[in-house]
Amino acid sequence: MKRILLSFVSIAISIMLHAQVSKTVNQTTAGTLNTFLTSTERTTITDLTITGYIDASDFLTLRDSMTILANLDISGATILKYTGYKGPNKGSNYTYPANEIPKFTFYKGSNYDGNSKLKTVKLPTSVKSFGINAFRSCSALESINIPPLVTTIGEDAFYSCLALKTVSIPASVNYIGSYTFNACGYVKVDANNQHFTSIDSVLFDKAQDTLIQCPYTKTGDYVIPSTVKVIKHDAFDFCYNLKSITIPSSVKSIRYMAFYNCSGITKIYAKNPEAILLGSSTAIFDDIDKSYCTLYVPVGSKSKYEIADQWKDFIYIVELASLTAIDEISNTISIYPNPTSSYFTISGVNESEIEIYSANGLLVLKKQISSNENIPVNKFESGLYTVKIVSDKKVEIKTLEVIH
Repeated sequence: MKRILLSFVSIAISIMLHAQVSKTVNQTTAGTLNTFLTSTERTTITDLTITGYIDASDFLTLRDSMTILANLDISGATILKYTGYKGPNKGSNYTYPANEIPKFTFYKGSNYDGNSKLKTVKLPTSVKSFGINAFRSCSALESINIPPLVTTIGEDAFYSCLALKTVSIPASVNYIGSYTFNACGYVKVDANNQHFTSIDSVLFDKAQDTLIQCPYTKTGDYVIPSTVKVIKHDAFDFCYNLKSITIPSSVKSIRYMAFYNCSGITKIYAKNPEAILLGSSTAIFDDIDKSYCTLYVPVGSKSKYEIADQWKDFIYIVELASLTAIDEISNTISIYPNPTSSYFTISGVNESEIEIYSANGLLVLKKQISSNENIPVNKFESGLYTVKIVSDKKVEIKTLEVIH
């Protein structure tokens, strides 16, 4: 009987610990949220709705006192100006503007610690800006609205919000700070925005001259549009699941750490016959395994890449005669076995033409093949080879390793 009773008690406690606890506060005076919450409520409320008036000191209460807050609704509140030491930027006598989500709203800069419980946030339509680090490292954040009057989204505002799969940017936004959407999901920009645009969930400036941010959820192969001239710093940060990247000849500048944390990339196609000067930008290809990743460059340019800063770090630099014609790369075609010592087969195509190039760019085989045909390579020397497959007016590039 005692065991049964203890079981019921344990279940009851578990339910209480995991139950949603809701509260609505109508705050007529900004800066008084702490007076509406008991010590128990601060550690048990999961869903909080605030109406009336709030300021930066109330955001400090939300961040530092409400330990399991998951769903916050302040859509019915008005954010007032606040000057003092009791805002989220603790220790500073700082003026927080009206209608701004304060800097460090849910991020404790001193501890490099974000909120790991917060899941949804509903903001008032009167909000006009987000301060720096506002929701940085809110790793559980799944949903938040960027109101239609917002013009400024500060640096790192949503940095490392890994659960935030989609971010919608309204037409009003004219400034996005550095690292704002690093390690976030897809970005969608309102078509009427005059400063930014998104293509296939990648964030660009309106003219598509500058690639600002690729979502970390991007997978497979990515071809940078030929309009791009500048790849911004950390543009592909945390894109672990990218396999290859094509850099068009239009690109003239790649900023520091542009491909940081892209450990999955095994192929880079650089279309510019002149190696882009990278000397002033550091750690552009950090975390890419340069002893394994193959860098493909146009015929006649290998020697330039071999002496160019950071490009020269790649062990395998391969000239490809048709590199300038590569516009589409996908995972629909595969070759196997790979590595191989005798032959390989190409799946995913019917009849096609193949060209095989050695590591020094020499064409060693060119032929028409049929579906699942065995292609002999037993006479090839050991090493890496580039296989160009032309099928239905599409070009596929694969890397083959021959071992003996």
